Amino acid sequence: MLQSHKLVRSNEMLCLKGVFSFWTLCHVLRQAWSEDELSPPRDVRVDSAVHWSPATDSPGIKYTVQSWDSDKEKWNNISGCVQTELTTCNIEYDCVMVQVLAQEGNRTSRSVQACSHADSCHPVVNLTTKEGRLMVHMEKNNRLLENYGGHFEYNVEYGRDGEMLKQEHTSTSPITIQDLDEGRMYCVQVRYFCYSKPFGTPSTRKCVPIAESGSSQVSAPLQPNWRRRAGPAYLRNCWENHTDNMLSAC
Repeated sequence: MLQSHKLVRSNEMLCLKGVFSFWTLCHVLRQAWSEDELSPPRDVRVDSAVHWSPATDSPGIKYTVQSWDSDKEKWNNISGCVQTELTTCNIEYDCVMVQVLAQEGNRTSRSVQACSHADSCHPVVNLTTKEGRLMVHMEKNNRLLENYGGHFEYNVEYGRDGEMLKQEHTSTSPITIQDLDEGRMYCVQVRYFCYSKPFGTPSTRKCVPIAESGSSQVSAPLQPNWRRRAGPAYLRNCWENHTDNMLSAC
């Protein structure tokens, strides 16, 4: 019996040593990878050309600039801007989303993306609801409308949560969507369109319940998985204040 106990203890110690050795190896490899990671370019911006600042002062760092093809959904190298030591790249077209990567030998940094005449490649969206209506506000944090005029618009996708979204194009903000089902959850996602093509990346998908008649205005947008994040107190209050046929709002 004593020998059996000693054998079990010995096996436990071997197992612990194996776990500790594996953890130590992972830690060393992770630390080595972090130290060897190439820093990405900084302050990437796009106007009539692509500009960026070097990640470090180390010599030998080269840069590659790629543009996004929305039709084929792929990144393409920009001619004359592949493994260049310059910090600028000329472009021949408008409404472009680019990414810039730093390269040194076999090392490549993570990419940094930017869009022409925009502070962000995706719209910043806020939602407000009143009785049966949804107001979609796009923050004006870019110069796209100023530079592209009638060639620029927002593509607003909206619909009830869990259903296929409808589309509406507009060059103005805010946009008001009428005749919605009161108490139901509606979701919105917005992206830029330029020269009738998608440009940049879609905004974060946001959902909000449509205000009912006599209720106060709702202006706090919620993410699609808001139910999981809402605490028991919120759900209990929601259930207590809705009739049986309105529980879908919770």
